Amino acid sequence: MFWSIKKLSQFFDLKPSKNPPVLAFMGRKQAVDFSNTTLRTWVREIPSDAFEIKRQEKLIVIEKTAAIQFGGLDDSDTVKKFNSGEYAIGWLDQPDECTRQDVGMLRGTMRFKRQTTTTLRLLQHTRRSICCLQTFQRSSL
Repeated sequence: MFWSIKKLSQFFDLKPSKNPPVLAFMGRKQAVDFSNTTLRTWVREIPSDAFEIKRQEKLIVIEKTAAIQFGGLDDSDTVKKFNSGEYAIGWLDQPDECTRQDVGMLRGTMRFKRQTTTTLRLLQHTRRSICCLQTFQRSSL
């Protein structure tokens, strides 16, 4: 996810700002599981000078150019943000915990718009593999 956001930031020539655009969602079915495992792994694996975690806003800001919303699909605040979300990438850890409705809700947010065409992705991650659930072209970006 980190490298995907960096590449999108470069592709769209995003500059550092106080309020960078939220390009992605990264989460899990249960918010507590995300915080206790997935987020801890992120902090351990990604260079600490490359990101900032804003826990209250539930954002990971990558080099001040783009942000990732994070959380659980069971959190009503996170779900409310989906209604206005326009993500380029969605990433679910342990998707086997999620229902088709959960995945569909996230898929509905895949409407990030820019002046150019790009591939939007919804990724699912399990311990066994990372697979691309859906890749499609948006010609109206």
